[in-house]
Amino acid sequence: DEMLVGLDMEKRDKMSYERIRRNVEDGRKVTILILQQLLSQIMSNINNILLSMHREPSLNSENINITSASLYMREFQDFLNRSWSSHMTPFNDKIAVIKIETDLANKTIELFIQNLSILRPISVKGRQRIKSDCLHLENLLQTILPDMSVLGNSYRMLRMISSFIVETPEKLVEFENNLIP
Repeated sequence: DEMLVGLDMEKRDKMSYERIRRNVEDGRKVTILILQQLLSQIMSNINNILLSMHREPSLNSENINITSASLYMREFQDFLNRSWSSHMTPFNDKIAVIKIETDLANKTIELFIQNLSILRPISVKGRQRIKSDCLHLENLLQTILPDMSVLGNSYRMLRMISSFIVETPEKLVEFENNLIP
């Protein structure tokens, strides 16, 4: 209906207005189907990239630069920037694209946290590197979805895990009742 506001046809020609409205709706459905297929393929590749964090050699080392992104995170940044600009940006249906952006961000954070939660062994410096990777992930997703607050719990979980990943087990026990948003 947003696309038809300027046409002012609803009052003059109800039948034509309804036909155009249905066609616009059908077009949006087709666009969403195409975007969902693209998202599925992008998410498959994101999953593979995030799985590579388990082979990241520096996470179990004390001799690493903790401010730079990990190898898997750099690969992820390159892939997402390239695939998003090539495949998603050209779509003009911004409402459909926003839905896909939100889905992508939620699923990516979920995969990241799942992989992070089973990642072993991690050195103290490796934990700091993971904290840095959380920030890199957040910044990357903000280029696609500027208002990360629409993600709700997913975004809060990413921020929370970023804060707690560097804490000792003893310190985490102190926060026991406040860990889950």
